[in-house]
Order: sequence, then C-alpha cells, then structure tokens
Amino acid sequence: IMDGKNIADFVDPEIEAKLEALEAEEDRLIELAELEGVAEPMDDDDAATHELAERIRHKKRLIVNKHRDDKGGNRPIVPRSKVIRPERTVEGLKRHLASVGVRTGDDDLQNLRKRGRSTSP
Repeated sequence: IMDGKNIADFVDPEIEAKLEALEAEEDRLIELAELEGVAEPMDDDDAATHELAERIRHKKRLIVNKHRDDKGGNRPIVPRSKVIRPERTVEGLKRHLASVGVRTGDDDLQNLRKRGRSTSP
C-alpha cells in the first residue's frame, strides 16, 4: 500500500525482463545507426511529422507575406497639414457660423483670437 492505495494491481512481475529487452534493442539500433552514419533512425511517423512541420512553416510564411503586402495599402502618405480642408480651419468655421446666423466678429468669438502675448518657440 502506497499513499493509501494498493499498488499491487499495477506491478508487472516481468517488467525487468521487458526493460532489458528494450534496452538491448535500443543499443542494437544505435550501433546500426553508427555503422550507417545516421545519427538516429527515422521512422515513418517522424518523417510525416517533419513534412507536416515544413508545410505549416510554409503556410505561416505565406500568411505573413500576404499581410505585409496588404498592410502597405495603395495610397500616398501625405501629412495631414498638407491636406487641410478649408472647412477645417478657423476661417472655415467662422464662414460656417456666419452662414447659419451666428455673429463671428472678433469681440463675439474671443476664444478664437490670437494670444495677447508672444508664444515661445
């Protein structure tokens, strides 16, 4: 009994013999691999895993390259200061307010006047 459980059900009386047989087979395969000059024998599962991994890497490269191509867009990069629309300036705002009937004199819109003192660079 170990940790409150009966482990006798899980003990295999021939485990030592099986372990020795596995170790002998492993040693034999290592010797064959050394004679053939191969570091490790590769079975079908390993080959399939390597092929699948290569296909996944290739697919990821395609996805990344497509994203990089799509990301650039087909539009020029122009600073916003060069493309200011007339209605987005103070004068445009004053024209719009005047057109809807709001007084736009300098005394009426005091918050849009220039500063009274100089601005520092």
